[in-house]
Formats: sequence, structure tokens, C-alpha cells
Amino acid sequence: MSPATLTLEEAPELLNPIWRKLPDRRTWSKPRRHSFQSEVEQLTSSVQERLEENITETVEKTEDLVLELKCALIKQLAQGIFSSPVIEVNPLMDDLYGLCVEVLVISDARKTLKEWIQLLEELKKERIDLPVYPRILGKIDCTPEECGKLLGIGLAKLQTPLRLGKHTDVAEIIREERER
Repeated sequence: MSPATLTLEEAPELLNPIWRKLPDRRTWSKPRRHSFQSEVEQLTSSVQERLEENITETVEKTEDLVLELKCALIKQLAQGIFSSPVIEVNPLMDDLYGLCVEVLVISDARKTLKEWIQLLEELKKERIDLPVYPRILGKIDCTPEECGKLLGIGLAKLQTPLRLGKHTDVAEIIREERER
């Protein structure tokens, strides 16, 4: 039975196994569209997931870079304002206040707090909206009242309320102070 001698009666017998493997013509369009649509949906979903990961990663890197630039500017301004050496400017996450910046200064408290208030005014002009606090690495040379007053002025400039880490009974503190 060579192809040259194939008769019309023999053709269906040879072609029948091939036709059985092909899908029914009536169902060709629906399954093919469905499988194609499913593949497109899977591809679209994986592309979207990867894109979201890349966007998130880019945003995080950008936020880190902006924070580094702000800290560099804060350090530059602090070095120009503080008469004592500025050791470091560090961003840190505080449980009560969130993201803030710490400026380490080797100086006494009174002078550092007064210069800190000047720094806050300059930061406001530069539109840097991060809370900046000094860490005083010198002696405390002011009274508690004077220190409280300067801290209050600084917190007011930051528009930051005074928060305490634990529940405090103010009435109890006043009673204790009166008894002294």
C-alpha cells in the first residue's frame, strides 16, 4: 500500500487515527480562546506582580536616598549653627515619635539648646519636616526650669507634643512636688 496506489476506500482507514487526535472542529474556537486567554491572564498576572515588586523596591530606595540627603543637609546646617563640634547626624525610629533625626553635639546643655532652636528655624526655612533633636555630650549647666523652657520652645517650633512613654498621673506628681 504505497501512497501511489492508495485508493479512496483505503484512505479513511489510514487517516482515521490522525483525525481522532485532532479536536472536533466544533470545539476548536472555544478551547483555544480559553487556553490562550488563561495563558495571557497568567502572564499578565506575573508581569503585574513583578512590576509591583520593582515599584516597591524603587520607592523604598528613593525614600532611603531622600532621607540620606536630608540628613546630609541637616548636618551641614548644624555644623554652621553649632559653635561646638557636631559629631554625627543619625536618623532613628522612635517608639513614640516615629522617624526623627538625632544630632550629637559636644557642648554644654544651655548653649546646645539655644543653638538647637536656631537650627530648627533654619530647617523650617529649608522646608525640612523631620523632627531634629540634639544629643548633648557635655555637662548640664542649666537649671531644670531653664532646660524645660528651652525644650518647650524647641518642641513648639517642631509642633511636637510632649509624650511620655508610660502612663503618668500628673496629679500624683504635683502632690509629690508640694510635699517636698
